[in-house]
Amino acid sequence: APPVRVASLTTEPADPAALEPGPFIEIDASFTPLTLDQVEELFGHRRVGPWAVTVSRTAGRRVLAELGAAPAHSQIVVVADGQKGDVAIVNQVAYIERFDVESTSTATIGDPIIGVASDGIEVTFVGRIEGDRIALEIELAQSELQRPIQEVDVQLPGALNTATIHQPVTSQQNVKITPTVDGRTDVLIGVPLAGESRDILGGRIAATVRTAREGAATPGAVND
Repeated sequence: APPVRVASLTTEPADPAALEPGPFIEIDASFTPLTLDQVEELFGHRRVGPWAVTVSRTAGRRVLAELGAAPAHSQIVVVADGQKGDVAIVNQVAYIERFDVESTSTATIGDPIIGVASDGIEVTFVGRIEGDRIALEIELAQSELQRPIQEVDVQLPGALNTATIHQPVTSQQNVKITPTVDGRTDVLIGVPLAGESRDILGGRIAATVRTAREGAATPGAVND
């Protein structure tokens, strides 16, 4: 059977008890692929390697739209001061990992064991309130599954014909940035995509201090 892809998005829920008294941090994060031409238009040159720049909030919201790069994924995560929040945007691919073989005096039966390979992005946010500013720790893990998944024919014990299994190969990179923002600034980030693609994973991240009385997004909520 061919591999099956399933897209999923998960987030770590916030602790309601920690958020109830406030203040808490609302993190608005959006991600979209950018081409090298779009990066050159943004910076005036083809910037290589991971990068992060702090811009005004108005510019942060405008610049990606001007590049024609509508966010492919957008989430809002609400966390307490110093608490970790996780977002994962993942493709999952089912594949035949191996066969369990059972032999009798008359037949050999190979039972396929299904594994799951995944790729995508996983982002961890930690925000600490420092007066009217927020010190962010952002750790981004981005992985790319090589496609098509390599197929290998194997000979099962006692079987007359070969069976096919899959051997997934994944490239992964990890990036950590520590920007400081306030209610008037955003962070634009860029991470070269793992694997053979020459595109850049672009992102806009805004963080805002909220109080429980402001009626901000539901704690732990994610919008996509």
